[in-house]
Amino acid sequence: MVLGICAVLLVAMAGAGIAIAAESNVDKDVGDTSNAPDGSASRGSYSFSIGPGGSWSTTSALYAGAPEDYDVYVMTITETCTVSVEVVDCCIMGDTMGLKAGKKIHQATSPDTIVASKTLKPGTYKFYVGYLDCPGGYPAGYTTYVSAA
Repeated sequence: MVLGICAVLLVAMAGAGIAIAAESNVDKDVGDTSNAPDGSASRGSYSFSIGPGGSWSTTSALYAGAPEDYDVYVMTITETCTVSVEVVDCCIMGDTMGLKAGKKIHQATSPDTIVASKTLKPGTYKFYVGYLDCPGGYPAGYTTYVSAA
């Protein structure tokens, strides 16, 4: 079932024309990925800049499983560095989170966490975080930690 949900997530994001790579116009689809119950376009989209020695984090809540609900992260890399992203589920253990970066979906079922690292050149990149399975029910919260070395 989890593999099926991953496939649905991958197809839905690809079908929406969303690519994860360096882009010159990263704002073109961020506004279309709102996850707020009231349809607010500003919720669920996070933008930040990071370079060597930097860190950034945020906490979010989602209201349904992916692909109906997921958060979009727009990350600007200021200098070539190795970026590590950790996604930690909150509160009710047993939920499965997914992080889509490039063509790969990283996943973990809490209490395990998602950890993904990659050396990136300066530019703007997108990645996505959502729940693949949430037996504890919604809303469901998580924290994303990003560091660069």
